[in-house]
Amino acid sequence: RTIVAAVTGMKIRVLAMWIRQETGAAASWEFRSGSTTAISGENMGGVGPILPQMVLPFSEVGWFETTAGAALTCAVGDGAIAGNIIYQEIP
Repeated sequence: RTIVAAVTGMKIRVLAMWIRQETGAAASWEFRSGSTTAISGENMGGVGPILPQMVLPFSEVGWFETTAGAALTCAVGDGAIAGNIIYQEIP
């Protein structure tokens, strides 16, 4: 799924983020530059009373970024996820 649409000539740099598993089914997520190039490690969810989450606190240099002109996408496995992201567009 597309998180941030592509912008011609610009990179999308993730500055902060939180994401969590929304259902009891095991979920996985991986952020990508465009539809195929992984730019974050794959994070695996779990099953149980405490559902997994990941928090990346604000970093002015960013956590990861797309290549210029590519959308920021997220590949999601089974289950559902929710979250929030702070990003900037850079040349």
